[in-house]
Amino acid sequence: MQYRFFNIGLRCSLFALLFLPSVLTAQLDWSNDTPVFSTEQHEWSPCIVAAYRLGEYRAFCVREDSHLSMRRTETDGEGWGQFTDIEWEVEEPLLQSAADQTHVCLAVSGVGESAVHAFVIPNGSDVWPIPVTLVDFADSAEIRDMAMVSDVTFTLEDTYYHTAILARGNDSAPLVAYVRSVDFGQTWSTPVTVASGFLMQDSSASVSIGVTWSGPDERVWIAVTQDRPGSTGEQIVLYSSDDGGATWSAGSAPDSSSYAQSHPAIVGLDTHLMLAYQRRNNTSITREIFATYTPDNGTSWSEPSRMTDSPLDDIRPQLCASEGWFGLLHARAAVDQGSGDLLFRASSLDAPWEWSTEETINDVSSAFWNEGYCLTSRPGQFGAVWTGRIVGDDGDVFYDGNWRGLAADEYDSTPRDEISVLQDNLTGLIEVRNTSPRAVEVILYNVLGQNMAHTTARTGTTLWTMPRSLPSGAYWLMANRQTEAVRIQIVK
Repeated sequence: MQYRFFNIGLRCSLFALLFLPSVLTAQLDWSNDTPVFSTEQHEWSPCIVAAYRLGEYRAFCVREDSHLSMRRTETDGEGWGQFTDIEWEVEEPLLQSAADQTHVCLAVSGVGESAVHAFVIPNGSDVWPIPVTLVDFADSAEIRDMAMVSDVTFTLEDTYYHTAILARGNDSAPLVAYVRSVDFGQTWSTPVTVASGFLMQDSSASVSIGVTWSGPDERVWIAVTQDRPGSTGEQIVLYSSDDGGATWSAGSAPDSSSYAQSHPAIVGLDTHLMLAYQRRNNTSITREIFATYTPDNGTSWSEPSRMTDSPLDDIRPQLCASEGWFGLLHARAAVDQGSGDLLFRASSLDAPWEWSTEETINDVSSAFWNEGYCLTSRPGQFGAVWTGRIVGDDGDVFYDGNWRGLAADEYDSTPRDEISVLQDNLTGLIEVRNTSPRAVEVILYNVLGQNMAHTTARTGTTLWTMPRSLPSGAYWLMANRQTEAVRIQIVK
């Protein structure tokens, strides 16, 4: 429930804040690994997308005999349909997928290739269609990475596909290009250059794309790894467009540190944008995952927060959003090893600075992270595929789905405690009434998750003087960090 501070000498009731003695968290269950392809051949570059049909996911991979392979499930991964293959020869495949309410779009290319092709497959179909050309640089550039997203959560009726392509020109100068489809992937726009002329290391070349919105306005975001001159490591640079990709902002860097940053993952949810990436000190071997977010469509960004702390490398994050939750998947492995673990955690839109405990989604050290993994989501669920072991070193593609939502049947049955708050704007006093038998900590956060003010509310009534220096804007108030945050608006 929102409230405002008014500049009048009236005492007004703002809200009642309810919380439980136990922490309310979302269910996490990554205990149902299912082989998706499991052929006698080696499989790699797995890709998965949630079709907007009840229970339907579609998975893709590449096999040794130069085939693209496709399977789908209509039962949330409990059972997968027949294999459907198409010949497609590429040495270092790049696969990206997105979905609207009627189709799944798979973009296919390879490192060093000059063209990207798109397969637009109707939901419920097992037939490979004739591919369309998404972009073709001919001899002018070679592709290094690409990313695709749809804005289906923004509008079901008028969904666009957005694609970012990172390439190196024939003059060795890198460029980022943007193309989109406004007719469900049937045709694609002429490429627009987002950025060019920057430095790029091929080993860390990576690009990601996301979409945010406010009312009817859509904003497209592209994150790309760019090298910096001298001994300073790479940096994540962001570009945005408010006019359908026709023009783009100048690049901005949410992490201004000199640490090496690479492999960005970016996802939008309403006006919130979450960015995750791997980072390391220039003198350190170990890589960690960092994250930062903006609650106001890029106007302000939180301080980069370290998500991991392990003697092993934490690398190559992926992000998805689902019903008010951000999901983060990344790999953890010993230095220079191609296998290890895949770990997942989540944060809510109400408190994006708080993440759940990381959980391993694969059998210990069984994931071939260097051969690919992919995270997807649909309302209420996250799903992932990766290349792993069944027997020996044969690489097979696995699937695991994770239902997300508050587990109401597991709530503590203890009666809820009520905290009521009254505020007098002239005096700056807030009266906190705590009806519980114990003291609680009440904290006021700004939109970047920074603790702006806090107090201990003992049983009974506590008077709390709010800092008069607090600027106008949105804030979040929580008790004992155990509640869903309550958004408030201060207007002076």
